[in-house]
Amino acid sequence: MTGWRPTASLGRASALGALGLVLALAAGRPALAAFAVPLLLHAAWGITGKPLSGPRVQHHLDHRTLFEGQATTSRLELSAEGAEHVVRAMGQAAHVAVSPRSGAVQALLHGGRPRPAHDLDTGLPLHLGLRHWGLATLGEEKVAFTSEWCGFRWGPASLGHASLTVLPSRLPGSVLAPAPHPVGLVGAHRSRRIGSGVEMSGIRPFTVGDKLRRIHWRHSLRTGELHTIVSDAEEDAAVLLVVDATADHGCSGGVGDTESTLDVSVRAAAQIAEHHLRIGDRVGLRVVGGGGAVIPLSTGTRHSYRILGALARTRPAPVGRGELSRLVLRAPPGTVVLALTPLLDPHVADVAAFAARSGHDVVVVDTMPVRAEPVLDDPLEPPMADLVWRLRRLDRGPVIRALRRAGCPVVPWSGPGTLDLVLREMSHTRTRRPVVR
Repeated sequence: MTGWRPTASLGRASALGALGLVLALAAGRPALAAFAVPLLLHAAWGITGKPLSGPRVQHHLDHRTLFEGQATTSRLELSAEGAEHVVRAMGQAAHVAVSPRSGAVQALLHGGRPRPAHDLDTGLPLHLGLRHWGLATLGEEKVAFTSEWCGFRWGPASLGHASLTVLPSRLPGSVLAPAPHPVGLVGAHRSRRIGSGVEMSGIRPFTVGDKLRRIHWRHSLRTGELHTIVSDAEEDAAVLLVVDATADHGCSGGVGDTESTLDVSVRAAAQIAEHHLRIGDRVGLRVVGGGGAVIPLSTGTRHSYRILGALARTRPAPVGRGELSRLVLRAPPGTVVLALTPLLDPHVADVAAFAARSGHDVVVVDTMPVRAEPVLDDPLEPPMADLVWRLRRLDRGPVIRALRRAGCPVVPWSGPGTLDLVLREMSHTRTRRPVVR
């Protein structure tokens, strides 16, 4: 912080008033005295109104965790004895919309003399709109105070950079297809084994151990023998999300704007996780690169925020070939592995193929945006960079064909409902691949 310092206005009033008064006395011109006396009075009132202590300033945000597209308010808690005017300004930050657009607000403090300690209750609010997931750092904030008659100024003093966590959008998708191989105890998916579900699969003769409440009386009366209802068990599924964060390609413009490959991967993972957690499935997360977050399979609302928080902290970071070769997913049998990758790195595709050969049901979600373009720093590069980018996109063809030969369907991400068809086909087959040892 800083102390109270005389303003330029006080200096001008004092200098011009004194000069005018000296000239009026030396030249005998009362008109000059009439000009100088108000300036001296202004300077005298400004000097006598100097605050005796500095203001106390604290700033806080209404929310520390938000979803992208939501808004919050930044407020100040001020206690300024003897101050008359306050100005607050916030710098611009990427993917953060500030209202008012200038990022500056001001207010007059309590007027009148004598001036008691005054707590500003308006908080000089600045409304902030968060447009991109991640750890958002707001622009630098500064605040300045002015005393009575603009005599002294305090600041501008920096309040630093506030930060908050912006979670990716978790709008649930309309995944209507069942999981291929539910393996849990309780859930919403029909199992391959007989159990106590609500979906009737047939009627059979009553045997010792059957529950009386499941007797089908109409069929029993018609046949003369007791028959019981047979139903499929309902189980939960285990879904492991593997997010490719080894690199980020394309321009990221925030919600409703252009998306990069990592934007598509993170938002798709958030939507898939939200859907499966809502219906009681167990969901896990494995980030390849970008910090390498590992979240085991679990369920519940708290687990949902754990996954979203890990996705928000994801940053693109390369991974060595040796690290990928030693990568083990450690997924239990029956887990559905959803690999979200732009398929520009064949090493990540190798991980998905190995999981398929190990007996897991693997679906590769292609997160390459249709209109993805390279980010260019040199304006002289576009022709050559465009050619290289097109060649890299063509290199994805052999990788996709190799994945399909390994038994991994590749589905381009197109929003809610993307995985319906492929999961329905996998659940209809209900065949397990042999485990390769």
